[in-house]
Order: sequence, then C-alpha cells, then structure tokens
Amino acid sequence: MRAAKLKVGVGGSLRHNQGSAPPKNQLYYAGAAYGVTPALNLIGQLYHLHYNDNSNKAWLGVRPQHIFP
Repeated sequence: MRAAKLKVGVGGSLRHNQGSAPPKNQLYYAGAAYGVTPALNLIGQLYHLHYNDNSNKAWLGVRPQHIFP
C-alpha cells in the first residue's frame, strides 16, 4: 500500500532446512514509513522469527531514519 507520504509492507518466509536443528522456522515482518518532511522519515519495522519444536524466538523492533538533502 502506498499513499502520498505513507508506505506499508508486510510479508513472511517459511523455511524447511534438513541440515540444521531445528529444521523448520518462520519469519514474519511488517513495516511502515511516513515522510514527515523531505528530510525526515519516520520508519517502523517489526520482525518475528519462530523456530518449530524449539523455544527459541526473536523480535526486532523500530528504527528512525533521517535523510540529509
């Protein structure tokens, strides 16, 4: 989705790897960017990584970005 100043994206990846333990994992992600001014963008991203048959999981959060003209 893209509006004049807003960009949004979502997605995911399912992986089955026989060479590692645990062999199955999923990565889901979503992000948004909003152009406040030509030199300032507010960007938010969220990632979730989950391994099947294992308690390991990870979250990654938000990052700001400033663009110098």
